[in-house]
Amino acid sequence: MDQDVRAFIKIRANVLEDTLRGHLDAARKDALTREKQRFTERSREVQAALRQNTLDRLEKEIEKMRQAVLQVDMFAERQREKELELRELEAERARREERYTRLQELLDRERDRVLDRVIPKRHTLRQSGAAAQVFPVALEIVLPEGAKA
Repeated sequence: MDQDVRAFIKIRANVLEDTLRGHLDAARKDALTREKQRFTERSREVQAALRQNTLDRLEKEIEKMRQAVLQVDMFAERQREKELELRELEAERARREERYTRLQELLDRERDRVLDRVIPKRHTLRQSGAAAQVFPVALEIVLPEGAKA
């Protein structure tokens, strides 16, 4: 009888483990899809912010300043001021581009970390011999009437 109970518990544990693995696989696929979509949207936001909010306006200012520098001023000091302002605008554009590039790289690294390591670990049973376990809470043995135990 003891072997029958152990065999039954082992079968139930295997069925439970298979069911858990199926649910975890489905949850992992859903989580990966959600996270990929989230990172794609965030990446688009960063790229739009780069173009829309800063660089387009800054490019217009730089072009306007280049035109002003091309028109030689009568006073050398005013000409130097224009050139300095142009260099400062170009440096600001480079800083902003670098900032958005670093932000995009950070976003890419985080996406890779989440999609390649975090989500798969979160939705996987441990591989170190730990399987689903079934513990019998109670066992009732019913003997036919008149049988002796």
